Amino acid sequence: MLRFFENLVDPFCDYPPNDSPPQKVWPYLRDQCRPFNRPLAVYSLMALVVVGIELATVYGIGWFVDVIQSTPEVISQNITTVLIVLVGFFLLIRSLIYGLDALLINQTLDVNIVTLGRWRAYRQVIRQSVGWFESDFAGRISSRVMEAPKAAGQVVQTVFDGLLYSLAYTVGAFVMLLLTDPRLAMPMIIWFVLYGLLIRWTIKRVTPASKARSNARSELNGRVIDGFTNIHVVKMFAHDAAEVAYV
Repeated sequence: MLRFFENLVDPFCDYPPNDSPPQKVWPYLRDQCRPFNRPLAVYSLMALVVVGIELATVYGIGWFVDVIQSTPEVISQNITTVLIVLVGFFLLIRSLIYGLDALLINQTLDVNIVTLGRWRAYRQVIRQSVGWFESDFAGRISSRVMEAPKAAGQVVQTVFDGLLYSLAYTVGAFVMLLLTDPRLAMPMIIWFVLYGLLIRWTIKRVTPASKARSNARSELNGRVIDGFTNIHVVKMFAHDAAEVAYV
């Protein structure tokens, strides 16, 4: 049913193998998202349209209230047009735009970005030497292959589905307040500056904590999976208490 949107990007498309993938977050995301340039551009445009619809809804409600408060003659002349416009807007245009927006983020971007990342990570890892595998937990390596692309997909979805939407909505609301009365825009300016400082403060502290948590989780998963995989060796040369104590 949703095959058209799911096939807009092929996560198994050809790409030049790179034995030295980017080590930083944003270069890695940029490299992973290269096949999604066009869908991301379309989705960015859709996000702006969604914000425009939200702001148009606020304006439309005000317009409807102004019509209702008019004289009975004005109401009788405009009520049919007003109702047709509002019904058509909310039931047809708004629903169609929101549906396309949801399909692009959930069926085209979210699923395929994770699949592409896992496929390329698997191909990158499988080319390593036997000694490289022996120096680490197989379960830890598998956890990284499966979880890192998922985290990358969540970052992309947050940036385009959350940050872009919020930024556009804030700017649009600011313009509406500014056109109404510049004094109304002052509280939003103060809020925006304080919120930006809060985000900067939070990111600087969350980043190292998130990295430490990811490393610990991968090591724990690797130990558990390898313990179950090599259960014969554990039973013959170790004992349950040692495994339980480590975990």
